Amino acid sequence: MIQALVVLLPVVYAAAAALALIEFSTLGAGGGARTPGLPWRVGAYAAALALHVALFAARAASVTGTPSFEGWWAISALAFAVATLHLVVAARQGTSGTDPIVLTTVLVLQLAASAFAPLDTSVAPDRPIPFYLLHVTSILVASAALVLSGLHGCLYLMLFRQMRQRRLGNLFERLPSLHLLAQLMRRTALVACLLLLLGSNGGIWWAHAAQIPGFTYGDPVVILSLLLSVYFGAVAFSRRIPGLTARRASFAAAVGLLLLIASLGLFLAESNFHWTR
Repeated sequence: MIQALVVLLPVVYAAAAALALIEFSTLGAGGGARTPGLPWRVGAYAAALALHVALFAARAASVTGTPSFEGWWAISALAFAVATLHLVVAARQGTSGTDPIVLTTVLVLQLAASAFAPLDTSVAPDRPIPFYLLHVTSILVASAALVLSGLHGCLYLMLFRQMRQRRLGNLFERLPSLHLLAQLMRRTALVACLLLLLGSNGGIWWAHAAQIPGFTYGDPVVILSLLLSVYFGAVAFSRRIPGLTARRASFAAAVGLLLLIASLGLFLAESNFHWTR
């Protein structure tokens, strides 16, 4: 069951991304759809999320205790969190103009996870469930918000450059406005900042409760989480910071996305993901 879902998930996400790209060609100015959303795209998006939930449920049913989200399994969980959070954001803003790039990002994450995630679902015993769940859930949703903030920042810079060069092509006509992209970038940055703080503290509580050997506040994971929370806090409140224009904040969000990618590489390079060494 788990193996079949691992193979099927990238296929369904690829279908959702392809259909979103087709619908993108029907969008009007500002990212608003000229026609109602394609039923097939909506169905593929919903099917991908449902299959992802089924994968996690099957994994939970195959083990005793709390399933761990470490290594490539964490990448799969991040893909699900990005797709889910984006669905909430897009529904609230009433625009689907950023669907293709977000779903393509989700596809890349899940494709990598499906290719490299081990199917061994064993978990570490005696894991303190409340602290662990608080820590992992907060960090995953924060990382998803960070990805969306960085993507919206990248789109802002692309659209700003196109407008500055007076090359008003498809991006200008079909993406959300600069104002909306900046708003989305700041709001998702705020979510990332708050949840990174919550997740970092949850991880510290967990480390103390589980008496993790060798844990210190100087752990690179702790330091990186706190630095990212401060960094994206500045992006979130950039409107109140003199000199930090929307364009500079968008650039900072894009750099933050690169920092997240680097941190994921650090986590994957280590054989242990959550201070289990």
